[in-house]
Parts: sequence; structure tokens; C-alpha cells
Amino acid sequence: MTARADARSAPIRSPFALPARLPASLARVRAYWSGLLRGEARIPFWDDLKPTELPDPAERLLLIDVFERPTRFRFNSVGKEVACE
Repeated sequence: MTARADARSAPIRSPFALPARLPASLARVRAYWSGLLRGEARIPFWDDLKPTELPDPAERLLLIDVFERPTRFRFNSVGKEVACE
């Protein structure tokens, strides 16, 4: 197994605990996210993420860009179902 494959199969560490079993739609998003990791990166690069590759949940996704210096946030993508609520 390659180092990249090991990194993909390793659990994603998060300050927010995820349930042991995710609904199928969220499991697909998590598998997609893990598959985008490069090398030792803990998160995918911003330009690797293509919401159109996840057509089912794309309408329910909310992507926020986070900048460190100065700390600021920007809505990158808001799915139609999120915007309507």
C-alpha cells in the first residue's frame, strides 16, 4: 500500500466527533473528501474540490473559505436547499 493510500484510509481527525455510521449520502461526501488528499495534507487543496462531482448532495452543501491573517470567512458555495432555509 502506498503512503497516499495509507493517508486516505486513516481516520480523519476532527474536533467534532462523527457518528461511527454515517448516512449513505454523507459517507459518499466523506469518501470523496478523503480521496482528494495529497501526500501528508490533512485537508484537500481548494482547487481539488468539485461540487459537481457530488450531484446528489451538491444542493445541500455549504462551503466556506477560511483565511488566517487576518482571520476572516467567505461563503464560497451555497447549495439551493441551504439558501432556501
